Amino acid sequence: MNLSSPFASDPFIVIGHRGAAGLLPENTLPSFKEAHRYGARVFELDVYCVEGCLLVIHDDTVDRTTNGTGAVMSLPLSTLRALDAGGGAAIPTLEEVFDWLPDDSALNIELKGPGTGRPVAGLLRQQRSLLTERCMVSSFDHRALLRFREMEDMDRVLVAPLYHQWRDTWTEQVKRLQTLWLNLNHLLVSQKRINAIRSEGVQVLAYTVNTRARAEELQSMGVRGIFTDRPDLLASAS
Repeated sequence: MNLSSPFASDPFIVIGHRGAAGLLPENTLPSFKEAHRYGARVFELDVYCVEGCLLVIHDDTVDRTTNGTGAVMSLPLSTLRALDAGGGAAIPTLEEVFDWLPDDSALNIELKGPGTGRPVAGLLRQQRSLLTERCMVSSFDHRALLRFREMEDMDRVLVAPLYHQWRDTWTEQVKRLQTLWLNLNHLLVSQKRINAIRSEGVQVLAYTVNTRARAEELQSMGVRGIFTDRPDLLASAS
């Protein structure tokens, strides 16, 4: 991995959760730009695939985050792209985020919607610098993440299974995925667990942390980085 990658070079990785979700409408280009303005170098986002296009949105409906209603997968792409995702911003495509991404920055792409692994893999092959340096792909669906890992060239991409509840089978999972990363709910983090995980050479990123005190506590335990809605408070911690 190129040492300019935040995943390799930052002593403590601060990841803008859906951009700067605590400051601007989440998963929009203005939100990602705001997180970068405050010093974040990694940006987490969520993707659904509609009509072959990867859209950056978290929920399975548009109701909470846009001025529209309905299920993401049931609405036409043209309708989705015309919605206001907050402050006049559109739901961005993943390709638009790639086009904006600063050279010193990286992404954490969460496979959210069904069937997103293959189109994400295809787009990453077009963005060669992201394959080994500047992208992590994560999912709560560990089977989908394994299928992604097994696709052509995707053995070169960082992957991280997401855990909302603790599972003692994490060692088998990281071996199957050939990864050295786990993304954990910060409430699951304990010194005992971090010691066990690090003894296997695996690094932990914890979500979602919005106070400096909690970030510093996790860092002292050996957590490698955190996802935050408030990069204005925490990006300087890296």
